[in-house]
Amino acid sequence: GGAAGGRPPARGSDALRTAAKIPGIPDLQNILAQQDDELSEEAVSRIRNAFKRFKVPDTNDLHVDDVGGLLAYLGHVMLAEEGIRSIVKEVTTYDYLDFDEFLSMMEKFIAYEKDQFQIVFRDFDDDGSGSIDISELKPLLAHLRLIPLRAMINEALSIVDADGNGELDFEEFVSFLKVYRRAEGFTTAEALELHGIFDAFSAQGGGAFGELPAD
Repeated sequence: GGAAGGRPPARGSDALRTAAKIPGIPDLQNILAQQDDELSEEAVSRIRNAFKRFKVPDTNDLHVDDVGGLLAYLGHVMLAEEGIRSIVKEVTTYDYLDFDEFLSMMEKFIAYEKDQFQIVFRDFDDDGSGSIDISELKPLLAHLRLIPLRAMINEALSIVDADGNGELDFEEFVSFLKVYRRAEGFTTAEALELHGIFDAFSAQGGGAFGELPAD
């Protein structure tokens, strides 16, 4: 329940609607609806913009040594070099990837990362019940090298733990990570506040939120 004298936190669809739209940040409903074996148009557009930032200047190619940095920039956390190298080698034997090759690699990486999440989830599922208690989320997030912030944990839980039973099965855990990573650990209110600050600042220079130069 909520704090005494306050409104209880929104749960499920209400919380999702509240958090769905933050300017400059991927749409939450699209992220949660996206299937693991496909990339939405919004996801491809976001990946393309990120690719432009990391590609070799004056070329259309990304060096394989920069794949890990690009994946981290996109919010991924399972970045063991040997895992990334193995996936890259499935796509190309060369030292460079064009955008279409990188997209093919991304599809394979997303499946690989989910498998890695499954391994971590099992490690924290001490009794083998197929679910973890939300009290275990902070150490689990720390294990994944994500900063475990109470406010963001609560907001993400309000969206994915709709019945409020205090436990997450694996698919709920994957959804939780999607929500948590979407705004880099900021709550909706914090992200909107930062958006307002950025807009006020960029108005002086003519820029818009999320439209920093790619090159």
